[in-house]
Order: sequence, then C-alpha cells, then structure tokens
Amino acid sequence: MKKVLCRIAWAILLLFAAVEHTSADSKKDYKEFADATRKRIWAMDMPQFKKHDCPAKYKTESAIILANYRDVEMVRSAKFSWGTLMRQGQSFKLRKLYCNDLHRVLIYINDDVALKRFSEFDYRTTTTGYSNNGWREKGKVVLGVRIVKPDGTIKEISTDDYVSATEGKKDKQERQKLAVPGLEVGDAIDVFVYESDEFAEHNYDPFFFKFKEDYPVLWNRLHCDIDKDFTVLYRSLNGAPKVTESTDKEGNYVLDAEMLNQEKCTPSLWYDETLQTPGILLAAICKVEGELRPDCAKKKGITANPDPKLIQRDVWRLIGIRYPVYKYGDFPELKKLAKQAKKDIPDETKRADYIYDLVYFYHLKYWFNYYRDTRVALQYYTLLKDAGIPAVFGITTDDNEADVDKLTYWLHTRWFVKLRNSEKYYFGYGPVSVVPGEIPSEFQGKKAILSIDEKKPFEDGKYQTITLPVSKASDNRDVADIRVTLNGTEVTIDRTESQSGALKELWQTDLCTPDNLFDSYKQRMKEDKDLATTLGKRATRSREASLEEVRKQQIDDFKKEIKYYQGEDAKELLSYKIVTIGNSPDSAAFVYNMRYTLDGLVKKAGSNIVLSVGKLIGDVQKIEGNDRKRDADINRMCARQTEWNIAVDLPAGYKVSAEGLQKLNTNVQNAAGAFMATAKSEGGKLLLHVVKRYDHKNEPVANWQALLDIVDACYAYTARQVVLKK
Repeated sequence: MKKVLCRIAWAILLLFAAVEHTSADSKKDYKEFADATRKRIWAMDMPQFKKHDCPAKYKTESAIILANYRDVEMVRSAKFSWGTLMRQGQSFKLRKLYCNDLHRVLIYINDDVALKRFSEFDYRTTTTGYSNNGWREKGKVVLGVRIVKPDGTIKEISTDDYVSATEGKKDKQERQKLAVPGLEVGDAIDVFVYESDEFAEHNYDPFFFKFKEDYPVLWNRLHCDIDKDFTVLYRSLNGAPKVTESTDKEGNYVLDAEMLNQEKCTPSLWYDETLQTPGILLAAICKVEGELRPDCAKKKGITANPDPKLIQRDVWRLIGIRYPVYKYGDFPELKKLAKQAKKDIPDETKRADYIYDLVYFYHLKYWFNYYRDTRVALQYYTLLKDAGIPAVFGITTDDNEADVDKLTYWLHTRWFVKLRNSEKYYFGYGPVSVVPGEIPSEFQGKKAILSIDEKKPFEDGKYQTITLPVSKASDNRDVADIRVTLNGTEVTIDRTESQSGALKELWQTDLCTPDNLFDSYKQRMKEDKDLATTLGKRATRSREASLEEVRKQQIDDFKKEIKYYQGEDAKELLSYKIVTIGNSPDSAAFVYNMRYTLDGLVKKAGSNIVLSVGKLIGDVQKIEGNDRKRDADINRMCARQTEWNIAVDLPAGYKVSAEGLQKLNTNVQNAAGAFMATAKSEGGKLLLHVVKRYDHKNEPVANWQALLDIVDACYAYTARQVVLKK
C-alpha cells in the first residue's frame, strides 16, 4: 500500500510539472514539428512528383491526378505512461503504438470547378481523446502545399498564410485554415497531409487504401512499414494491384503496391467504395493490455487474403466472452420483466417486439441515449430466452464494409437476433428508432451468418449463411402533404412529412429530442413520468443541461430541414411539431409538420398571378457535367418512393385554364422507376399529385440512362409555372 501511495505522490508532482510545460510550449512544439515535417517531405526524391504537365488526352477532365502516394509507418515502442501508473499501479513503462500516415498528391487543375475545390483547406492541427477502454490518444496533423506554375516554377505556400483558429470546449481544439494564394487554372498543386498518432494499448482501426479517385490517376503508390511485433492481415478487393511483401534489415514488414493509368473515376453519386473501388483493406494487430487478442493475430507475420472463417470464429469467440458481461448490462430488473411478459403476452411475435422496445426504452430511461451498440443484441437475445422465445444470433457487416465472406477485421461486424419461428430480424445497432423487426438500410441485402446450434450458440457451433432481406420502394415512402396559401407575393406553406421504412433515417435523429423518443415508448411501457422526472437523481448536471440544449436546438434543426427541402431559408418559421416517431407497429411512419412562409414563388403579371408551382416539390437533385457519365453500377441507400400531395388555395376570383393544367402533367416510366405528375382544379384549389420512384437499391450501369431520365424529369418539373387568371 505504501508503495502505491508513493507512486501516486510522485505522479501528482510530475503531473503539475508536465501540465505547466505543455501549456507553455505546445504551440512552439507543434510549429517546430510542422516545419521539420514539411522540410523532410519536400526533400523526398520522388520523380513522379516532378512531372507537372497534363497529357493532352486529359485536357477535357476537370483535374488530373499526376501522382498519388500513401506512406504508412506503424511502430510499437515502450514509453513512460501515466495511464499504466494511475490505472494499474504497475511499472512506468507501457507499450504504445505509433502511426505516421502520409498522403501526398500532385493534381493538375484544368477548370474553375477543380480550382475552387483545391483552393481552400481546413484541418485540426492536434487531436486528443480517449479510446473505449480509457486509454489516452493524441496526434498531430500537418498540411503542406506547393504550387507548380506552367513554366516549372515551384512556390511553397508560406506558413504566414495559414490562419490559426480554435474551437470546441474552452477553445482547446486547434485548427488551421488556408486559402491558397496564387493558384490558377493550368497550375499543378502539390499537397500533402501528414498525421502522426500516438495511442496506448489498443489497436489502430484498419486502413482501406484506394486505387481509384474522383479524377483519373496516372501513378498511384502504396508503401507500408510495419513493426515486426504486429500481425498484418490484408485483403485485395475489387481488382486491386498485387502487393509485394518484404522485410527490412530489422525484420520489420514492408508492403508495396502500385497502379498506373487508372482512367476510371469514382462517381460522386450512388457509389459504394468498399464494394466497387479497387483497394487493399489492411489490419495491423498486436497484443495489447486489456484488449482481447483474436486467434487470427496470435501468429506474427503477413497474411494475404486470410481465410474469413478464421476471423468469423474470432467474432463468435468475442460474443461468447462478452455474453456473461453484457447479457443484462446495467438493467438486471429486465429479467423479471421478460419473464412476466411470457405470462402476459401469449403471441410470441408480439412478445418479442415488446421486449425489443423494452431494451431501448431502458437505455433512454437511464442513460439518456438511444443506445447504438452491438451489445444491445446480447441483452435482447438473453431476454428472449427468459421470455421463452426461441431465437438465433447473427453477424453481418454494413454497407461500408466488405461482406462477412470477405471479412478482414473481426470488429467490423454488427450483431443481430432472428426469431427461430418467423422471418423477423432485430438489430442491436441502428441509426434511428425503428419498429421492432425493421432492418436498417445499411444491412439490407448483406450476407449474414446465423449461429443455429442451441447448445453452442456462439463459438464452435453450427452456422448458416443467409442474405438479409431487401425492402421494396413501397416499404420506403416519403409522403409530403402540402397546403399552400398565397398572400401577395408571399406564400404560406403547411407541410407534413410522413417517412416510412428506411426513409425514417433521413430526419428522425436530427429532428427528435430524447423527450420525443421517450414519450413514443412511454405508453407501451406503462410509464407515467416524463423523461426529466424519470432521470431524477440519476441525471448528472451535464445530462440535464444537454437535455435542455437539444430542446432549444430543435427549432434550428427544423429550419435546416426547410432549407434542405426548399433550397433556401424560410422567411419565417411559424410552427413545428413531431407527430409520431415511427417506432410502433400501429404508427410505423415518422411524421412531422411545419408551417412557414417563403418569398419568390409568386409574381404579378397584370391582373394575373404566376405561381412557380414546380418549386413546391423542393430543391430536387440535378445531375450535370461529368457526373452524367457512368461506368460503375449504382448502389443506393434503398429502393424508395417520394410522393407530393399539393393543394394550392386559389385566391378568390382566380382559376387555372385547362391548358395550364395540362402542362403540369408528365409521365416517365422505365426499368429503373418512374416520375409522374397529374394536376386538376376543383373546389377552389389547384391539386397536384407527384410521384418519384426508384425501384431498386442496386442498379446495373446499363440502367444509368433510365435513372437519368427520371432525375431529369423531376428536375425539369421544378421549372413548371402556372398562370392564375382572374
């Protein structure tokens, strides 16, 4: 005991000294680090960065990437650690991990669009934080920019042009902004970002190295130096170049890959890089304190395209280890409630739905959070057993990760539960509050693995591979009911949005407060208190302050929604409200309403009124320029259908001619979906019914023109006007 107290005393004395030194010298240290980094990187002998001319065949491109270089160094080293001393009372030494990541690119600027894109930079200079298990992380980021003129003159942008700023709590987060002076069309810009990270005893997230960019790339190179203490797993995806493996004189691992003349570009719309871009997914894993080491990483060395079954086995082992810890989490009383539900709710599916809601309600009730963590699946799986409902556990990946049959990193999986006696899937992770059994869009159509062995539900059991269901356009609807009143040149819009299925993910999280979510569960859970009362003594002051802050923020979020929909700010927001959250089988749609005024939709033409009626469907998508060219398949969030039911109150004495109504009708239908509009006038109102539908989540590139026809028809409709004649 005396030894531990002595260590703590020394730690406190040293801590004060360290804080004083850091406060005085951190900015100076960063400047010295940044200056040395720029000097070192600009001195690198790389011939590919000395060729500045744009080949004639690419003169019609907005920009051309002449050289693209990525260099990653990962080192494991012993260093003094406050964390080990204070948390564990152990030695002053701790194995820390260091990652230095350089990304340098040489870009030829061909037009004003590219000039605007590469003329401004904004970045964090230093980063600090904590990992999930409490270890401190910190890093430094350095930007370097040079302009290469057509005559070969090279101008490095002076650090005097970098503008420093602070943000965050107590302005502790340092940023720098740069507007690149003197950059012109016809120049090349040589720019790098160098990030140096230090993190204690937890593994770095895997890298995905891309060999396809927004512009054609003449030379693309990856180089990695990784400490021999790591296990290196990498997988080549979507036609990535061959990786050359070697070791240096110390036995550390060296990996290189190169691709030349990549003329195809990454589309800016409806594209999934992990599924479609040539790339290398690389995980460097080492043994760390307090973190479970997967079996696939126990043997040092390099493994190319590892057997996914080995990594899947590690996932099942992780689930089995966490199960005893997380099966009830912080809510042991849920066991009693689940057993009571077995008596009170005879229908198995309804009972399963109730228990799913119960888990999320308790996280809201006690932690002020709609919990989005895969461990929720373990709690739900446990409670189903208590409620006498047979179920199986499942793992999958989301749209941003490779499928489970191409798994490279064990922590890339998401977990869910499936009822044995029905085709219902319950996810422990999701972006929004859903009806029990709804599958979030990011998992639809993904491959998944079910553990079907009742005696061994996790490790070393029997497994079944499935493909998760995909929703239809009719499942994912956004219906806008719009009532429009004309007041001179101003209009008042009363708009109610009803979003179902995956489309709830668009605005539910942004517009709802924890109170709204809590109230949506309260009646079903037989809770008679509001959220603030329920939190009571359990709530810290920061939680109470946060609750009040998000209530005030809600009005700004509704204003943002209006600007997103209309493409401009409302003149005045008159009212707003959440009608239903959309997490109950009885009210499955997220419904909200706003009343606001707008200028600019009405013009006077003598005694007549000209109404820009097409703009009432909002600021819809427009595809132009190079984005209209497509050589890759289409991957969207989901199949979807958007509907507008618009009623314009005609001013007394005004009407719409039959010819004017006819011009508001349109009909485009093809293999990819449809855009249709019909108009009529009755009861003193102009009535429009407009539908835009995309029939599939994924579309072959052969249907690209069909999609363009739908997008073009919808955008063209926004220019439609109608004359109201007196």
